[in-house]
Amino acid sequence: MLGLNKRSISGVMAAVMLAFVSGCSSYGSARIQSNPPGADVINVSDDTPLGQTPILITRKADREESRRITVKLSKPGYRDEVQTFWLNIRQSSRINAEYAPQEITIELVPEQ
Repeated sequence: MLGLNKRSISGVMAAVMLAFVSGCSSYGSARIQSNPPGADVINVSDDTPLGQTPILITRKADREESRRITVKLSKPGYRDEVQTFWLNIRQSSRINAEYAPQEITIELVPEQ
């Protein structure tokens, strides 16, 4: 049997289990919408443009947690809006997180 004994099989199984447990990740998603749509969304923490509303953002973490996310929405003819929310990172897969995202709706105020 390929030269494997019970002890070496146990060692391999332990290594596989450790890799499985330590490699577990959690995911969280938020769908950011604006009224009116089409606003530029910028991650305030690093000034990264994320896209335009409506947009789905997904984050990954090594364990279940909540992350504070701050975004700025900008659209010509409207005041910039900054929104902070807690993203719950509790789903076992990216697909699950994106199937049931947190809904964030931001009302844009016209400039006067």
